[in-house]
Amino acid sequence: MAPPWPRASGAAGSSEAPSRLLVGATSPAALAQAVLSPVPVSTKPLTLETLLAAGVHFGHDAAQLHPYMMPHAFGTRDGITILHLESTLRALRRSIGLARDIAARGGNVLFLGTRMGIHSVTYEAAREAGAYCMLHWRAGLFTNRERVLKRSSGFDPNRPYVHIPDLLIVLDMPNNIEAVKEANKANVPTIAIVDSNMDPRLVHYPIPGNDDSVASVHLIAGLLARAVKEGKAIRKQMFDLPAS
Repeated sequence: MAPPWPRASGAAGSSEAPSRLLVGATSPAALAQAVLSPVPVSTKPLTLETLLAAGVHFGHDAAQLHPYMMPHAFGTRDGITILHLESTLRALRRSIGLARDIAARGGNVLFLGTRMGIHSVTYEAAREAGAYCMLHWRAGLFTNRERVLKRSSGFDPNRPYVHIPDLLIVLDMPNNIEAVKEANKANVPTIAIVDSNMDPRLVHYPIPGNDDSVASVHLIAGLLARAVKEGKAIRKQMFDLPAS
């Protein structure tokens, strides 16, 4: 019986995930929609111009600015917080380096995007990276994984332990606060797009940016996916091992 946590299938990754990784179950309907409505991964380079063109700098209403996002705010325009793209650029470079390094060390990466509008973006980013994806979060997946898995038809009771990802990339943090908190409890490093109304302290590697715009999420997801893919290629080249 196939495990309930498939890797994003396609040319970039295997259609079957190793049993040592726990990524939980994705809604079949959501997965089918993502597969049937593919959004090609962004191939744009990381520059201030591409960030600006994608609208990464647009935050939320200035009245909703989180106090800990103030260092990342450039100013306001028409009552909307404008994020400082220099800050976003630095955060992205650091996050890209982390994703590449974890993949190069053989770590498993999970892309999480549960908002319907970014399901295809999430799936295609994971497929390009040869990583895992989730389009629907299940509470307790990290902190109570064995019990959660017992509700899944593919759970193997003979498996002594189910590992969790080595890196969690969250593309819509407002919908996945509990996932971020669980990752923190399980000591899983997190990368997340953090809009002006969110608390960046919840994430190990926050990326100040617009999490409402599909164009913004698409660009950032593509950059991180390519970093993971590069890390896997480095691992294969250095150790002559199959990318995990």
